[in-house]
Amino acid sequence: MNQQFIGTKPISENLFDNDKLEDFFKKNVRDFSGNLKIEQFKGGQSNPTFKITADKKNYVIRRSLLESFYHLHTLSIVNIR
Repeated sequence: MNQQFIGTKPISENLFDNDKLEDFFKKNVRDFSGNLKIEQFKGGQSNPTFKITADKKNYVIRRSLLESFYHLHTLSIVNIR
């Protein structure tokens, strides 16, 4: 497999409003705590997928077709421990 599609990469600082995303996690993810670290999985440009790390726990969020972050109900969140 081509290495350009394996692993994660840093994201643009302006891609997410980290405070809003952290508030969303606090309200919607049981036992959530800690500061967010956000990385984007390589590949999947039409359906970007992001790795969220907080307090030694890992989560994955997906945004279909680059939908606006402010429509948080469109995010799928999976705890990948």
